[in-house]
Amino acid sequence: MRMNWHHIRRSMAEILRDPAAISSVWAQHFDIVEDLFAGEIESAASKMENHIRQSYDAVIRVIETSETDRIKV
Repeated sequence: MRMNWHHIRRSMAEILRDPAAISSVWAQHFDIVEDLFAGEIESAASKMENHIRQSYDAVIRVIETSETDRIKV
């Protein structure tokens, strides 16, 4: 994780440039932490997995959009 942290932070920053994404992302984090404190480990794990998948998809969309913009220029 330590080796990749720089890239993860850059990806998170890119996604969080969109104001619409901010509340959704923090709501997901809140739900995950709430489940962990409640001892709902399986639910928290499932929510983490969904969060990671959605985040990955969002990063890919940003990269593809950026590449398309570069090609047009």
